[in-house]
Amino acid sequence: RRMERTVEGVFRGIVGDDARTFLGFVPAVEVREAPMPFAYAATGPRVVLSTGLLRRLGNDDELAFVLAHELGHLLLHHEERFERAAFDGTNRSLEVLIQSELDADRVALRLLDGSPFSADSAPLVLAKLAGGARGRFRPELFPSLARRIG
Repeated sequence: RRMERTVEGVFRGIVGDDARTFLGFVPAVEVREAPMPFAYAATGPRVVLSTGLLRRLGNDDELAFVLAHELGHLLLHHEERFERAAFDGTNRSLEVLIQSELDADRVALRLLDGSPFSADSAPLVLAKLAGGARGRFRPELFPSLARRIG
């Protein structure tokens, strides 16, 4: 329960007391019990974070970057973009995925700029998560760390 309270507090620090006014929608933010570190945005809209991820992050600034990044995916309608790319016959899915990650990083930095959280930890968060989920990480599916923070 402590993790959920922390996530809720950081979320409110990013969007304020009225998510609908700030974002245009109110996403559900869920914490899932799982040892693997993961976070994702999905229709609903919702953001899902694993307890494995929350244990790996070092402070609220790092959590804020992850939350803001996932909110970026929602704000930019990336799930719809992935679906279109997957079925448009051009085989651009990988290109769209990589660009979507970069775009979500940029939105995250903008969201954090107006919050009480520092974006300075973004490179550290990206480096921490670049190791992926114990061998399941597929580096070819994500932009390089240098490209994300360069």
